[in-house]
Amino acid sequence: MNSEPLLYPINDAKRMIGSGTTRLYELIASGKLDARKAGGRTLITAASLREYAENLPKADIRTGQRAVP
Repeated sequence: MNSEPLLYPINDAKRMIGSGTTRLYELIASGKLDARKAGGRTLITAASLREYAENLPKADIRTGQRAVP
């Protein structure tokens, strides 16, 4: 059984993707992250955090430029 949480609070989600609060809410508003409400709490799905990270462009460390697909 997987012990990874299904949902992460805002502060944990920000740390996981290295983002600030404003950027996190922009990602939610754009549909790039899936948020759910539990009472007054906003929670981000683990699956959407993983998908967001996997779809970021690869960095070209030698030049500091992102790779072109």
